Amino acid sequence: MNKKRLSEHLEKLNAFRTVADLQSVQKAASKLGLSQPAISRTIKVLEDVLECQLIKRESRGIRLTSDGVRIYDYAQLIAKTLENFDVSTEPTLNKARPFRVATYDNIACHIISGLGKALIAELPNLSISVGGPNT
Repeated sequence: MNKKRLSEHLEKLNAFRTVADLQSVQKAASKLGLSQPAISRTIKVLEDVLECQLIKRESRGIRLTSDGVRIYDYAQLIAKTLENFDVSTEPTLNKARPFRVATYDNIACHIISGLGKALIAELPNLSISVGGPNT
């Protein structure tokens, strides 16, 4: 698995999570070792892809919008899942197995589709389906 390629897709989501956790673009930039403009551009790219505003800048940092809260929850779930992902299990991932993600929101489909494309590029036998909790 090309971890670098996968990480490029997840870095934007991680930057957003860090901004939300610290409630500051500047603090997130410092923590991630990036410039404030780079973090701002990253957030803007996510907002453009998802077609919604994720944060509102305020005099004392940022505040998540309602869409931002939902995306933050997904980002947390993805981060926890990746923490438990063991690359040593890669040979078993090459076998066709279903990978299901249940979600109520179309916004999550944008995130999952990007992650799915990265995974499928490296694991062509992977089968991914996205559906609601009852599908």
